[in-house]
Amino acid sequence: MAQNLIDLGIEKKRIDPEGYGANHFVCPTNDTEECRGKNRRISLRVTAK
Repeated sequence: MAQNLIDLGIEKKRIDPEGYGANHFVCPTNDTEECRGKNRRISLRVTAK
């Protein structure tokens, strides 16, 4: 994801990725392919400069 933003012209130093998906399940059991698919997602937050 970060590389896509860099490719679009966003400076690397302005991107601060943070992984926290293991703490925020959509499907808490995570025991089927469908459930794991729901838990694979990307959120993007844009903040002011």
